[in-house]
Amino acid sequence: MYKSKLLEIFSALSKSEQNRLKKFVHSPYHNTHTEVHRLLDYLMTNKSHRIKNAFEHVFPKMLYRPQKIRNTMSYLQKLIDKFLVYEALEAEDALRNRALLSVYRTKKLEKCFKSSLKYGESLLNKSQYKDTEYYYLDYELQQEQFLFAQEKKRLEAKNVQEVLDSFDIYYMANKLKYCVTALTHQNIFRTTYELRIVDAILAQIEKENWLEFPSIAVYYYSYKAMTDFDDTAAFFQLKATFLKHSHLFRTDELKDLYIIAISFCIKHLNLGREEFTVEIFDLYKLGLINGVFVEDGELSRFTYKNIVTIGLKYGDFDWVREFINDYAPYLSKTHRESYTNYSLAKLYYMTRDYNKSMKMFLSLGNTDRELVMGAKVSLLKIYYELGEYDALESLLDSFRAYVKRNKEVSDYQKQSYLNLIRYLQKVQNHNFYDKKIQQKLLEEIKAEPQLPERQWIISQIEQVNN
Repeated sequence: MYKSKLLEIFSALSKSEQNRLKKFVHSPYHNTHTEVHRLLDYLMTNKSHRIKNAFEHVFPKMLYRPQKIRNTMSYLQKLIDKFLVYEALEAEDALRNRALLSVYRTKKLEKCFKSSLKYGESLLNKSQYKDTEYYYLDYELQQEQFLFAQEKKRLEAKNVQEVLDSFDIYYMANKLKYCVTALTHQNIFRTTYELRIVDAILAQIEKENWLEFPSIAVYYYSYKAMTDFDDTAAFFQLKATFLKHSHLFRTDELKDLYIIAISFCIKHLNLGREEFTVEIFDLYKLGLINGVFVEDGELSRFTYKNIVTIGLKYGDFDWVREFINDYAPYLSKTHRESYTNYSLAKLYYMTRDYNKSMKMFLSLGNTDRELVMGAKVSLLKIYYELGEYDALESLLDSFRAYVKRNKEVSDYQKQSYLNLIRYLQKVQNHNFYDKKIQQKLLEEIKAEPQLPERQWIISQIEQVNN
Protein backbone atom coordinates (compact mmCIF):
# COMPACT_ATOMS: atom_id res chain seq x y z
CA MET A 1 0.00 0.00 0.00
CA TYR A 2 2.99 2.29 0.58
CA LYS A 3 3.25 3.31 -3.10
CA SER A 4 -0.51 3.53 -3.75
CA LYS A 5 -2.19 6.68 -4.99
CA LEU A 6 -4.71 6.34 -2.14
CA LEU A 7 -2.03 6.58 0.54
CA GLU A 8 -0.29 9.45 -1.25
CA ILE A 9 -3.51 11.51 -1.25
CA PHE A 10 -4.57 10.49 2.27
CA SER A 11 -1.14 11.34 3.74
CA ALA A 12 -1.41 14.86 2.32
CA LEU A 13 -4.61 15.58 4.28
CA SER A 14 -4.46 17.47 7.56
CA LYS A 15 -6.15 16.05 10.65
CA SER A 16 -9.13 18.38 10.27
CA GLU A 17 -9.45 17.42 6.58
CA GLN A 18 -9.40 13.73 7.54
CA ASN A 19 -12.21 14.31 10.04
CA ARG A 20 -14.32 16.10 7.42
CA LEU A 21 -13.54 13.30 4.95
CA LYS A 22 -14.86 10.76 7.47
CA LYS A 23 -18.22 12.57 7.57
CA PHE A 24 -18.23 12.71 3.77
CA VAL A 25 -17.49 8.97 3.35
CA HIS A 26 -19.97 7.93 6.07
CA SER A 27 -22.77 9.91 4.38
CA PRO A 28 -25.11 7.46 2.58
CA TYR A 29 -25.51 10.02 -0.21
CA HIS A 30 -21.86 9.63 -1.15
CA ASN A 31 -21.17 6.05 -0.13
CA THR A 32 -23.15 2.96 0.95
CA HIS A 33 -20.26 0.47 1.21
CA THR A 34 -19.43 -0.30 4.86
CA GLU A 35 -16.08 -1.86 3.90
CA VAL A 36 -15.02 1.59 2.66
CA HIS A 37 -15.89 3.01 6.10
CA ARG A 38 -13.68 0.41 7.73
CA LEU A 39 -10.79 1.05 5.34
CA LEU A 40 -10.87 4.78 6.08
CA ASP A 41 -11.05 4.10 9.81
CA TYR A 42 -8.01 1.81 9.45
CA LEU A 43 -6.01 4.54 7.65
CA MET A 44 -6.94 7.10 10.31
CA THR A 45 -6.01 4.93 13.30
CA ASN A 46 -3.01 2.89 12.12
CA LYS A 47 0.52 4.05 11.30
CA SER A 48 1.37 0.76 9.60
CA HIS A 49 -0.27 0.66 6.19
CA ARG A 50 0.52 -2.85 5.00
CA ILE A 51 -2.03 -4.06 2.51
CA LYS A 52 -2.51 -7.44 4.26
CA ASN A 53 -3.14 -5.74 7.62
CA ALA A 54 -5.64 -3.44 5.94
CA PHE A 55 -7.45 -6.46 4.43
CA GLU A 56 -7.72 -8.18 7.85
CA HIS A 57 -9.20 -5.00 9.34
CA VAL A 58 -11.68 -4.41 6.51
CA PHE A 59 -12.65 -8.06 5.90
CA PRO A 60 -12.07 -9.81 9.27
CA LYS A 61 -13.91 -13.02 8.38
CA MET A 62 -12.57 -13.50 4.84
CA LEU A 63 -9.52 -15.30 3.49
CA TYR A 64 -6.90 -12.94 2.08
CA ARG A 65 -7.79 -11.76 -1.44
CA PRO A 66 -5.47 -8.96 -2.65
CA GLN A 67 -7.80 -7.87 -5.47
CA LYS A 68 -10.66 -7.41 -3.03
CA ILE A 69 -8.76 -4.88 -0.89
CA ARG A 70 -7.34 -3.17 -4.00
CA ASN A 71 -10.89 -2.61 -5.34
CA THR A 72 -11.90 -1.10 -1.99
CA MET A 73 -8.80 1.11 -2.01
CA SER A 74 -9.64 2.29 -5.52
CA TYR A 75 -13.21 3.14 -4.52
CA LEU A 76 -12.05 5.09 -1.44
CA GLN A 77 -9.48 6.96 -3.53
CA LYS A 78 -12.24 8.09 -5.94
CA LEU A 79 -14.35 9.21 -2.99
CA ILE A 80 -11.44 11.28 -1.68
CA ASP A 81 -11.09 12.86 -5.15
CA LYS A 82 -14.78 13.88 -4.98
CA PHE A 83 -14.28 15.19 -1.45
CA LEU A 84 -11.33 17.35 -2.56
CA VAL A 85 -13.36 18.82 -5.44
CA TYR A 86 -16.22 19.52 -3.03
CA GLU A 87 -13.81 21.22 -0.58
CA ALA A 88 -12.32 23.32 -3.39
CA LEU A 89 -15.76 24.52 -4.47
CA GLU A 90 -16.76 25.26 -0.88
CA ALA A 91 -13.65 27.40 -0.43
CA GLU A 92 -14.21 29.49 -3.57
CA ASP A 93 -17.55 31.24 -4.00
CA ALA A 94 -16.66 32.30 -7.54
CA LEU A 95 -15.90 28.73 -8.69
CA ARG A 96 -19.03 27.34 -7.06
CA ASN A 97 -21.17 30.07 -8.58
CA ARG A 98 -19.59 29.43 -12.00
CA ALA A 99 -20.55 25.74 -11.81
CA LEU A 100 -24.07 26.67 -10.68
CA LEU A 101 -24.45 29.09 -13.59
CA SER A 102 -23.69 26.29 -16.03
CA VAL A 103 -26.33 24.07 -14.38
CA TYR A 104 -28.97 26.82 -14.47
CA ARG A 105 -28.18 27.53 -18.11
CA THR A 106 -28.44 23.85 -19.07
CA LYS A 107 -31.77 23.52 -17.27
CA LYS A 108 -32.98 26.83 -18.78
CA LEU A 109 -33.83 28.36 -15.39
CA GLU A 110 -33.81 32.02 -16.41
CA LYS A 111 -34.64 33.65 -13.08
CA CYS A 112 -32.08 31.52 -11.19
CA PHE A 113 -29.49 32.10 -13.92
CA LYS A 114 -29.86 35.90 -13.81
CA SER A 115 -29.68 35.91 -10.01
CA SER A 116 -26.55 33.77 -10.03
CA LEU A 117 -24.99 35.90 -12.78
CA LYS A 118 -25.61 39.04 -10.76
CA TYR A 119 -24.04 37.40 -7.72
CA GLY A 120 -21.00 36.34 -9.77
CA GLU A 121 -20.55 39.89 -11.06
CA SER A 122 -20.77 41.27 -7.51
CA LEU A 123 -18.08 38.81 -6.37
CA LEU A 124 -15.79 40.04 -9.14
CA ASN A 125 -16.48 43.69 -8.34
CA LYS A 126 -15.68 43.10 -4.66
CA SER A 127 -12.46 41.21 -5.43
CA GLN A 128 -9.29 43.07 -4.48
CA TYR A 129 -7.38 41.14 -7.13
CA LYS A 130 -7.05 42.05 -10.80
CA ASP A 131 -4.69 39.26 -11.85
CA THR A 132 -4.92 36.63 -14.60
CA GLU A 133 -7.34 34.52 -12.53
CA TYR A 134 -9.67 37.51 -12.14
CA TYR A 135 -9.85 38.08 -15.89
CA TYR A 136 -10.40 34.38 -16.54
CA LEU A 137 -13.41 34.39 -14.18
CA ASP A 138 -14.67 37.57 -15.87
CA TYR A 139 -14.34 35.85 -19.25
CA GLU A 140 -16.26 32.79 -17.96
CA LEU A 141 -19.11 34.97 -16.70
CA GLN A 142 -19.30 36.79 -20.03
CA GLN A 143 -19.22 33.46 -21.86
CA GLU A 144 -22.05 31.99 -19.74
CA GLN A 145 -24.14 35.09 -20.38
CA PHE A 146 -23.48 34.76 -24.12
CA LEU A 147 -24.34 31.04 -24.20
CA PHE A 148 -27.54 31.59 -22.22
CA ALA A 149 -28.69 34.28 -24.64
CA GLN A 150 -27.75 32.09 -27.59
CA GLU A 151 -29.73 29.13 -26.27
CA LYS A 152 -32.70 31.42 -25.65
CA LYS A 153 -32.30 32.63 -29.26
CA ARG A 154 -32.06 36.25 -28.22
CA LEU A 155 -29.62 37.48 -30.80
CA GLU A 156 -29.82 41.09 -29.65
CA ALA A 157 -28.67 40.13 -26.13
CA LYS A 158 -25.39 38.54 -27.17
CA ASN A 159 -22.54 40.32 -25.42
CA VAL A 160 -19.96 39.51 -28.08
CA GLN A 161 -17.74 42.54 -27.50
CA GLU A 162 -17.58 41.93 -23.74
CA VAL A 163 -16.60 38.29 -24.34
CA LEU A 164 -13.87 39.37 -26.76
CA ASP A 165 -12.51 42.07 -24.43
CA SER A 166 -12.37 39.89 -21.32
CA PHE A 167 -10.77 37.04 -23.26
CA ASP A 168 -8.20 39.39 -24.86
CA ILE A 169 -7.01 40.62 -21.46
CA TYR A 170 -6.83 37.10 -20.05
CA TYR A 171 -5.12 35.70 -23.15
CA MET A 172 -2.49 38.43 -23.55
CA ALA A 173 -1.52 38.37 -19.87
CA ASN A 174 -1.31 34.58 -19.78
CA LYS A 175 0.48 34.29 -23.11
CA LEU A 176 3.23 36.65 -21.95
CA LYS A 177 3.30 34.97 -18.52
CA TYR A 178 4.07 31.58 -20.09
CA CYS A 179 6.53 33.12 -22.53
CA VAL A 180 8.43 34.51 -19.53
CA THR A 181 8.29 31.05 -17.92
CA ALA A 182 9.63 29.51 -21.15
CA LEU A 183 12.51 32.01 -21.27
CA THR A 184 13.37 31.16 -17.65
CA HIS A 185 13.37 27.44 -18.45
CA GLN A 186 15.56 28.03 -21.49
CA ASN A 187 18.20 29.67 -19.30
CA ILE A 188 18.12 26.97 -16.63
CA PHE A 189 17.58 23.77 -18.63
CA ARG A 190 19.19 24.79 -21.93
CA THR A 191 16.14 23.92 -23.98
CA THR A 192 14.26 25.87 -26.66
CA TYR A 193 10.57 26.76 -26.99
CA GLU A 194 8.61 28.14 -29.93
CA LEU A 195 7.18 31.49 -28.76
CA ARG A 196 4.63 31.99 -31.53
CA ILE A 197 2.86 35.29 -32.36
CA VAL A 198 4.40 36.99 -29.33
CA ASP A 199 5.72 39.90 -31.44
CA ALA A 200 2.22 40.55 -32.76
CA ILE A 201 0.85 40.55 -29.21
CA LEU A 202 3.52 43.00 -28.04
CA ALA A 203 2.73 45.30 -30.97
CA GLN A 204 -1.01 45.13 -30.21
CA ILE A 205 -0.42 45.92 -26.53
CA GLU A 206 1.65 48.98 -27.48
CA LYS A 207 -0.77 50.11 -30.18
CA GLU A 208 -3.94 50.03 -28.04
CA ASN A 209 -2.31 50.82 -24.69
CA TRP A 210 -3.23 47.56 -22.96
CA LEU A 211 -0.46 48.47 -20.51
CA GLU A 212 -3.10 50.23 -18.42
CA PHE A 213 -3.95 46.73 -17.14
CA PRO A 214 -1.32 45.79 -14.51
CA SER A 215 -1.76 42.05 -15.16
CA ILE A 216 -0.62 42.64 -18.76
CA ALA A 217 1.98 45.32 -17.97
CA VAL A 218 3.99 43.21 -15.50
CA TYR A 219 4.50 40.39 -18.01
CA TYR A 220 5.07 42.79 -20.89
CA TYR A 221 7.94 44.44 -19.01
CA SER A 222 9.18 41.04 -17.77
CA TYR A 223 9.37 39.76 -21.35
CA LYS A 224 11.09 42.93 -22.55
CA ALA A 225 13.69 42.74 -19.79
CA MET A 226 14.38 39.05 -20.39
CA THR A 227 14.72 39.34 -24.16
CA ASP A 228 16.85 42.48 -24.11
CA PHE A 229 19.29 42.21 -21.25
CA ASP A 230 20.44 45.81 -21.66
CA ASP A 231 16.87 47.11 -21.35
CA THR A 232 17.18 48.13 -17.71
CA ALA A 233 14.31 50.59 -18.23
CA ALA A 234 11.98 47.58 -18.67
CA PHE A 235 13.22 46.16 -15.35
CA PHE A 236 12.52 49.41 -13.50
CA GLN A 237 9.07 49.63 -15.12
CA LEU A 238 8.39 46.04 -14.03
CA LYS A 239 9.49 46.77 -10.47
CA ALA A 240 7.48 49.99 -10.25
CA THR A 241 4.35 48.36 -11.70
CA PHE A 242 4.12 45.29 -9.47
CA LEU A 243 5.10 47.22 -6.34
CA LYS A 244 2.49 49.91 -7.02
CA HIS A 245 -0.20 47.32 -7.78
CA SER A 246 0.93 44.53 -5.43
CA HIS A 247 -2.53 44.46 -3.80
CA LEU A 248 -4.03 43.35 -7.15
CA PHE A 249 -2.06 40.07 -7.29
CA ARG A 250 -2.43 36.91 -5.26
CA THR A 251 0.59 35.97 -3.17
CA ASP A 252 1.78 33.15 -5.46
CA GLU A 253 1.77 35.35 -8.55
CA LEU A 254 3.32 38.29 -6.70
CA LYS A 255 6.13 36.01 -5.50
CA ASP A 256 6.81 34.97 -9.11
CA LEU A 257 7.11 38.64 -10.09
CA TYR A 258 9.61 39.28 -7.29
CA ILE A 259 11.66 36.29 -8.45
CA ILE A 260 11.62 37.47 -12.09
CA ALA A 261 12.90 40.91 -11.02
CA ILE A 262 15.52 39.45 -8.67
CA SER A 263 16.75 37.03 -11.37
CA PHE A 264 17.25 39.94 -13.79
CA CYS A 265 19.35 41.76 -11.19
CA ILE A 266 21.40 38.64 -10.40
CA LYS A 267 22.36 38.31 -14.07
CA HIS A 268 23.69 41.87 -14.03
CA LEU A 269 25.44 41.24 -10.72
CA ASN A 270 27.13 38.15 -12.14
CA LEU A 271 28.59 40.37 -14.87
CA GLY A 272 30.14 42.64 -12.27
CA ARG A 273 27.45 45.35 -12.27
CA GLU A 274 27.58 45.94 -8.52
CA GLU A 275 24.92 48.67 -8.58
CA PHE A 276 22.28 45.92 -8.79
CA THR A 277 23.18 44.73 -5.27
CA VAL A 278 20.98 47.41 -3.75
CA GLU A 279 18.11 46.47 -6.10
CA ILE A 280 18.18 42.81 -5.04
CA PHE A 281 18.45 43.72 -1.36
CA ASP A 282 15.55 46.16 -1.72
CA LEU A 283 13.37 43.54 -3.45
CA TYR A 284 14.05 40.91 -0.80
CA LYS A 285 13.24 43.34 2.03
CA LEU A 286 10.01 44.47 0.36
CA GLY A 287 9.07 40.84 -0.33
CA LEU A 288 9.49 40.01 3.36
CA ILE A 289 7.35 43.01 4.34
CA ASN A 290 4.66 41.95 1.85
CA GLY A 291 4.83 38.35 3.10
CA VAL A 292 5.47 36.75 -0.29
CA PHE A 293 8.42 34.57 0.73
CA VAL A 294 6.83 32.88 3.76
CA GLU A 295 4.30 30.25 2.66
CA ASP A 296 2.19 28.31 5.18
CA GLY A 297 4.44 29.59 7.94
CA GLU A 298 7.64 28.39 6.27
CA LEU A 299 10.50 30.18 4.50
CA SER A 300 12.49 28.26 1.88
CA ARG A 301 16.02 27.54 3.10
CA PHE A 302 17.35 28.67 -0.30
CA THR A 303 15.58 32.03 -0.03
CA TYR A 304 16.87 32.39 3.55
CA LYS A 305 20.43 31.73 2.37
CA ASN A 306 20.09 34.10 -0.62
CA ILE A 307 18.77 36.94 1.54
CA VAL A 308 21.67 36.55 3.98
CA THR A 309 24.17 36.50 1.09
CA ILE A 310 22.84 39.67 -0.57
CA GLY A 311 22.46 41.48 2.77
CA LEU A 312 26.09 40.76 3.60
CA LYS A 313 27.17 41.83 0.13
CA TYR A 314 25.28 45.10 0.60
CA GLY A 315 27.03 45.52 3.95
CA ASP A 316 24.07 45.90 6.32
CA PHE A 317 25.43 43.50 8.95
CA ASP A 318 23.07 44.58 11.75
CA TRP A 319 20.02 43.94 9.53
CA VAL A 320 21.40 40.53 8.51
CA ARG A 321 22.03 39.56 12.14
CA GLU A 322 18.41 40.40 13.01
CA PHE A 323 17.13 38.56 9.93
CA ILE A 324 19.08 35.39 10.77
CA ASN A 325 17.55 35.30 14.26
CA ASP A 326 14.04 36.53 13.41
CA TYR A 327 13.47 34.21 10.45
CA ALA A 328 15.23 31.06 11.70
CA PRO A 329 11.92 29.81 13.24
CA TYR A 330 10.36 29.90 9.74
CA LEU A 331 12.86 27.33 8.41
CA SER A 332 11.85 23.68 8.45
CA LYS A 333 13.14 21.83 11.51
CA THR A 334 15.21 19.57 9.25
CA HIS A 335 17.34 22.47 7.95
CA ARG A 336 16.97 25.10 10.67
CA GLU A 337 20.18 24.49 12.60
CA SER A 338 22.46 23.96 9.59
CA TYR A 339 21.23 26.99 7.64
CA THR A 340 21.29 29.24 10.70
CA ASN A 341 24.86 28.19 11.50
CA TYR A 342 25.92 28.60 7.87
CA SER A 343 24.46 32.11 7.81
CA LEU A 344 26.16 33.06 11.07
CA ALA A 345 29.45 31.69 9.70
CA LYS A 346 29.06 33.97 6.65
CA LEU A 347 28.33 36.91 8.95
CA TYR A 348 31.44 36.17 11.05
CA TYR A 349 33.53 36.03 7.87
CA MET A 350 32.26 39.40 6.69
CA THR A 351 33.00 40.95 10.11
CA ARG A 352 36.49 39.37 9.95
CA ASP A 353 36.01 37.00 12.86
CA TYR A 354 37.81 34.28 10.88
CA ASN A 355 38.26 31.79 13.72
CA LYS A 356 34.54 31.60 14.53
CA SER A 357 33.71 31.52 10.83
CA MET A 358 36.08 28.63 10.04
CA LYS A 359 34.91 26.56 13.02
CA MET A 360 31.26 26.92 12.01
CA PHE A 361 31.90 26.16 8.33
CA LEU A 362 33.97 23.07 9.18
CA SER A 363 31.32 21.80 11.61
CA LEU A 364 28.51 21.83 9.04
CA GLY A 365 29.27 18.34 7.70
CA ASN A 366 28.19 17.00 4.30
CA THR A 367 24.42 16.83 4.71
CA ASP A 368 23.41 19.57 2.28
CA ARG A 369 25.07 20.08 -1.12
CA GLU A 370 24.19 23.80 -1.26
CA LEU A 371 25.82 24.42 2.10
CA VAL A 372 28.83 22.23 1.32
CA MET A 373 29.68 24.22 -1.80
CA GLY A 374 28.94 27.57 -0.17
CA ALA A 375 31.14 26.68 2.79
CA LYS A 376 33.99 25.57 0.52
CA VAL A 377 33.89 28.88 -1.37
CA SER A 378 33.98 30.86 1.89
CA LEU A 379 36.85 28.74 3.25
CA LEU A 380 38.81 29.38 0.04
CA LYS A 381 38.46 33.10 0.64
CA ILE A 382 39.44 32.80 4.31
CA TYR A 383 42.55 30.70 3.56
CA TYR A 384 43.62 33.15 0.85
CA GLU A 385 43.10 36.23 3.03
CA LEU A 386 44.98 34.63 5.95
CA GLY A 387 47.82 33.51 3.68
CA GLU A 388 47.18 29.82 4.50
CA TYR A 389 48.35 28.74 1.06
CA ASP A 390 48.92 25.04 1.82
CA ALA A 391 45.36 24.74 3.14
CA LEU A 392 44.14 26.76 0.15
CA GLU A 393 45.87 24.50 -2.39
CA SER A 394 44.53 21.38 -0.69
CA LEU A 395 40.99 22.76 -0.66
CA LEU A 396 41.20 23.85 -4.31
CA ASP A 397 42.13 20.28 -5.31
CA SER A 398 39.43 18.61 -3.20
CA PHE A 399 36.79 21.16 -4.29
CA ARG A 400 37.63 20.56 -7.98
CA ALA A 401 37.24 16.80 -7.49
CA TYR A 402 33.95 17.29 -5.60
CA VAL A 403 32.44 19.49 -8.32
CA LYS A 404 33.49 17.15 -11.15
CA ARG A 405 32.17 13.95 -9.59
CA ASN A 406 28.92 15.31 -8.13
CA LYS A 407 26.12 14.46 -10.57
CA GLU A 408 23.59 16.67 -8.78
CA VAL A 409 25.50 19.83 -9.68
CA SER A 410 24.05 21.44 -12.83
CA ASP A 411 26.32 22.06 -15.83
CA TYR A 412 26.02 25.81 -15.26
CA GLN A 413 27.03 25.55 -11.59
CA LYS A 414 29.80 23.09 -12.40
CA GLN A 415 31.38 25.43 -14.95
CA SER A 416 31.01 28.42 -12.62
CA TYR A 417 32.78 26.73 -9.71
CA LEU A 418 35.52 25.33 -11.94
CA ASN A 419 36.11 28.85 -13.28
CA LEU A 420 36.38 30.14 -9.72
CA ILE A 421 38.95 27.46 -8.84
CA ARG A 422 40.94 28.12 -12.02
CA TYR A 423 41.13 31.89 -11.57
CA LEU A 424 41.89 31.68 -7.87
CA GLN A 425 44.85 29.42 -8.67
CA LYS A 426 45.98 31.94 -11.30
CA VAL A 427 45.80 34.75 -8.75
CA GLN A 428 47.66 32.67 -6.17
CA ASN A 429 50.49 31.88 -8.59
CA HIS A 430 50.48 35.29 -10.27
CA ASN A 431 53.52 37.56 -10.61
CA PHE A 432 52.02 40.90 -9.55
CA TYR A 433 55.18 42.82 -10.50
CA ASP A 434 54.47 42.30 -14.20
CA LYS A 435 51.81 44.95 -14.89
CA LYS A 436 51.01 43.69 -18.40
CA ILE A 437 50.29 40.16 -17.21
CA GLN A 438 48.29 41.56 -14.33
CA GLN A 439 46.17 43.73 -16.62
CA LYS A 440 45.56 40.79 -18.94
CA LEU A 441 44.39 38.65 -16.00
CA LEU A 442 42.03 41.39 -14.82
CA GLU A 443 40.53 41.67 -18.31
CA GLU A 444 40.03 37.89 -18.45
CA ILE A 445 38.29 37.89 -15.07
CA LYS A 446 36.00 40.79 -16.02
CA ALA A 447 35.09 39.15 -19.35
CA GLU A 448 34.37 35.66 -17.92
CA PRO A 449 30.55 35.25 -18.10
CA GLN A 450 30.36 32.57 -15.38
CA LEU A 451 32.44 33.49 -12.36
CA PRO A 452 31.25 33.50 -8.73
CA GLU A 453 33.03 35.93 -6.39
CA ARG A 454 34.28 37.97 -9.38
CA GLN A 455 34.40 41.22 -7.43
CA TRP A 456 36.22 39.60 -4.49
CA ILE A 457 38.93 38.21 -6.82
CA ILE A 458 39.35 41.61 -8.46
CA SER A 459 39.59 43.28 -5.04
CA GLN A 460 42.36 40.87 -3.98
CA ILE A 461 44.41 41.74 -7.08
CA GLU A 462 43.85 45.46 -6.52
CA GLN A 463 44.89 45.19 -2.84
CA VAL A 464 48.19 43.51 -3.77
CA ASN A 465 48.77 46.12 -6.47
CA ASN A 466 48.18 48.98 -4.01
